[in-house]
Amino acid sequence: NPLPLSIKPLTSELAQQLFFRDHQLFGSVSSFETYFKNSYQYFIERGLKVRRPQPLGPDEALMGTINHGIMENLVRDFPNYVDVSLETIEQYTQNEYEKHLTDTPFHQFLMKRNIKQIELLLRKLKLYEQDNPYQTLGHEETFKHYTQLISDDRIVINGIVDRVDGNESEMLILDYKSSDQSLSQKEVLNGRKLQLITYGMILSELHQKNLMGVYYINMNTNFINTSLFQYSLTKGILSAKSVDETFSSESRLKGMSFNVDNDHPLVNQLRVKYYKNGNTAGLFDLKKTREHFNLIYEHLYDALRQGDITRYH
Repeated sequence: NPLPLSIKPLTSELAQQLFFRDHQLFGSVSSFETYFKNSYQYFIERGLKVRRPQPLGPDEALMGTINHGIMENLVRDFPNYVDVSLETIEQYTQNEYEKHLTDTPFHQFLMKRNIKQIELLLRKLKLYEQDNPYQTLGHEETFKHYTQLISDDRIVINGIVDRVDGNESEMLILDYKSSDQSLSQKEVLNGRKLQLITYGMILSELHQKNLMGVYYINMNTNFINTSLFQYSLTKGILSAKSVDETFSSESRLKGMSFNVDNDHPLVNQLRVKYYKNGNTAGLFDLKKTREHFNLIYEHLYDALRQGDITRYH
């Protein structure tokens, strides 16, 4: 095994030159996540501007762009987009592939696989939409030069939000992902999953709406594990969940909920549970989350000012 790197902090003067403009830290939230995952990688990519070579073929980012385009156009053009025909899915998928990829046998194979993925995704989203009390308020919603993450305008970010659903007083944020994503408390607390919650808090502030939650729409298709029977020591052999029940359970959105009441139509789809003893599962305190994120971004700013790039994996 190679010996571990010996990395020293940068001088504050060099850190200022690499990361700041007039004492303001500019960047994307995804780049800040990189810092908390591997501060040395952040130094290489954001300080020295050295990036990994782009792959020759379609990568995850390009496939994400294609899938975003398909979903954005379907939701925009069809009020009941979850019920569109297979022919419509094929046409909208082909339109996006023609924008981004050449007509080769491999790309044709990818497109056929993608069509099946979109077809299955719409089956998942139908379970969400049948209980959804909101309208889709926007796709690819942008905010620019936002400076209120911490005091004194010291951090400046831009962002794009895939989808916003809501009404006059409430909103939730949806993020299309080509890979299976979730928000674990551990990753949120240590700064490795900042983007979706940060975007939700910003748009909630800009639109003056209550943030119900932030969620991933995972566009990949996973296998479902099911069985015919289950065994209980107290009750013996029991019938297990059906395939449809298991599919419904696995298709629920993954993310974090903040203001979802017990009688909210989406309480089950958003994985929130209220127990008879008064306890809840899947519900988080938005005020405390804001306070913690303020601490995270304060730490990020101070650490980069001091040139701390010594954490790596």
